[in-house]
Amino acid sequence: MRLRIASITATGICTVALLFGSWPAGSAAGGVNHLSAAQSNPAAKQKTPEERLQQQRDDFAAGRSMLLKEGLPFEPYELLDPAWRTKLPAKLDEVPAMHQDRTIRS
Repeated sequence: MRLRIASITATGICTVALLFGSWPAGSAAGGVNHLSAAQSNPAAKQKTPEERLQQQRDDFAAGRSMLLKEGLPFEPYELLDPAWRTKLPAKLDEVPAMHQDRTIRS
């Protein structure tokens, strides 16, 4: 049971970090919807994989800073790798927060 909770917690922290870093800046401020050039103009040039990776890194900058401040024992950009679940279990096990049980009541 403890392993399952730790797994859920690890997945939750990573998910929050990814969402926090990629949340559009204007969405929280008055619900303004900002469209990228590709979304507003279908004829706009498609991004290369390198450009998409750089955009992900830019979007994740705030989440990365937060995770580094909390003492994450690995480079947070590793969470952007699609195979992070297979590459990071040992490193995530080093994170003290992964071993804490918390009960959330509403």
